[in-house]
Amino acid sequence: MTASNKDDESDRGSETVIKTLEEVAPAPINVANLQSTASSFTLSWSTPLPSNINGNIQKYIIRYKPADPTGDGDYKMEEVPTGEFEVEHTVMDLPSAINYTVQVRTVNGAGSSNWSEPVYAKTTLSGTRIPVGAVIGGVIVPLVIIVILIFTVVMLRRIKQRRLKDEPAASLPNAERETSPKYENPVFDDSQQDPNIYEDPNADDHTYQDLNTDTPNYQNRIDPNTYQDLKKPTSNITYRDVTEI
Repeated sequence: MTASNKDDESDRGSETVIKTLEEVAPAPINVANLQSTASSFTLSWSTPLPSNINGNIQKYIIRYKPADPTGDGDYKMEEVPTGEFEVEHTVMDLPSAINYTVQVRTVNGAGSSNWSEPVYAKTTLSGTRIPVGAVIGGVIVPLVIIVILIFTVVMLRRIKQRRLKDEPAASLPNAERETSPKYENPVFDDSQQDPNIYEDPNADDHTYQDLNTDTPNYQNRIDPNTYQDLKKPTSNITYRDVTEI
């Protein structure tokens, strides 16, 4: 500090340091339950900007109790010794399937802030984490599979209907049909015969072979009702007189 008048200015005085007093910090904001298990829940919260703190954060205090009014009505406290402005903390050793109401407050050199707005955190039955992404994925994936199956069935039906419509146009005319696959012989294929030609069903067009000759492919044109005299075969057999013995 210096003093001055119309004639001159005095020398500077000794330096003095002055510090403002700390004020109570504001209550934490953005308190949320990140995840839960059968025996724990994890909280996250933040503190307003440092310019509004008016002091250094020493710690945070969490209080929680069952939300059911018939349960234990006393709060349980848990300290979080950190001066960070963005905090996550897990409360452990809890019974399963209990819904808790939870609040957080900040502690600095001037004292403790007000409690934050209450949030709810419920422990699970299975003991596994229940992240939000897993819940969303469990709903979306089955829906996508169902949509794909429906689309596939619709496309297969359309392809089948198109094939049925195209089959009559692609079939060959009667004059160009192939040999009957039943016999695989054009002689017996009805498609190669003229329907205007009369065929006598009593006509015998078969070929016979005479078994008494050695000539093959002999055609016997004799009436089968005519008697045929078969010659007795000639044989020379010598008989022995048994009376001479």
